[in-house]
Amino acid sequence: MEVNTLPPNRWPSTALKPVLFAFLHSSQMGYPFPTLYLRGLDPDSTYVFTAIAGKVQEGTPQSASGRYWMQHGFNLALRGDFQAAAFCLELVRAQRP
Repeated sequence: MEVNTLPPNRWPSTALKPVLFAFLHSSQMGYPFPTLYLRGLDPDSTYVFTAIAGKVQEGTPQSASGRYWMQHGFNLALRGDFQAAAFCLELVRAQRP
């Protein structure tokens, strides 16, 4: 599953902290939620990933480059039926020209 995002240079001035929502209707036989890969991030900038509600799997970094989030993605700890999570991704260090 891939999530489309606008590149940071195209974020509206009010979108300083984009939010990601993930919903799981039901899981069959306990299979984990699929890995989420973000797109459209600046590969050389640093982003902080913060949970609003829900959890990610252990070992997920709190801060990483856009390249990391786009190539490695992250796994949510959603199991069961009718689960949801929300996360905030904040640009903390932009690539310098």
